[in-house]
Amino acid sequence: VPKLNGNVTILVDCSGSMSSRINGKTTLTCIQAASMMAAILKKANPNANVIRFDDHAYSVRIDPELSIMQSML
Repeated sequence: VPKLNGNVTILVDCSGSMSSRINGKTTLTCIQAASMMAAILKKANPNANVIRFDDHAYSVRIDPELSIMQSML
């Protein structure tokens, strides 16, 4: 996972279409996969901003009591 230089913002699509399953062989949804990728990038880039969006954009505050993925959902 790359450590990115400069100001980093991770954007995660949380719109309704992202609630569909990735394929017919798994129960994993697109939003779960996107959240996992955001969590991986955030761990490698702790100063990165995380924004989730649907019709609006929301800054994600990472709660230290929760996993990054739990904070995303």
